[in-house]
Amino acid sequence: MVEADLGLTLAEAFAEFDEVPLSAASTAQVHACVLHDGRRAVVKVQRPDIAERMNTDLRIMHRAARVAGRIRRLAGANPVGIVEDLHRVTTQELDLGLETRRQDQFRRTLHDFGDNLEITAPEVHLGALRPPDPVHATRLRHPHRPVQRHAQVRRGRR
Repeated sequence: MVEADLGLTLAEAFAEFDEVPLSAASTAQVHACVLHDGRRAVVKVQRPDIAERMNTDLRIMHRAARVAGRIRRLAGANPVGIVEDLHRVTTQELDLGLETRRQDQFRRTLHDFGDNLEITAPEVHLGALRPPDPVHATRLRHPHRPVQRHAQVRRGRR
């Protein structure tokens, strides 16, 4: 799948590529890799034919929502509107270009108010084999406590 998308073999594209994903979700999975220059990176791979499969499901849901909308007890819930919202959100989720632009905007505005200086966001490159910025993480024991949160963030950046 990765080879077909890149037009390269895994060996041509990466010095190392972990075929076991770091994380997986309904639409994509993320794999660790090492580039030929030694830098570590991650690659996000969309599942094959996911857009077509999701659109098929959404068409079925839209038909069912139109029927449900004719039932008096269900009409007030606006089932067609709910499915239309789901379709819009799903389309956005599948758009890696939109995800890249939103991540870039988040990175640029993260420190606009002078707070959250300890927090960083990795840079994303769509369709490129460049490594992300390093991300250092620390598990939060009590994330709802601001002092705990800031102390843990500081410890994670040492």
